[in-house]
Amino acid sequence: NSSQVVDTVLAKLLSLTDQTSELYELIDATNDIVIDEVQAVFEKNGQYNALCKLYANTGDEEKLLECWAKYDGLFVSIIFSC
Repeated sequence: NSSQVVDTVLAKLLSLTDQTSELYELIDATNDIVIDEVQAVFEKNGQYNALCKLYANTGDEEKLLECWAKYDGLFVSIIFSC
């Protein structure tokens, strides 16, 4: 699916270039980001909040809870914004 490729590559680029506001806009909009493809990039670049937002937006509660547990203390703001 071409939209998956475009959204996933864009998410990676935004993460790599620290364009966090734009990354959040992409995540909050309707998107076809392939989470398994961006997870390592997000983690390497400290975009843990973005990763949690993706899990929350896709309804993957198990992965969301794992993410919160793994990065305990970093997500106080997202817990109250969800």
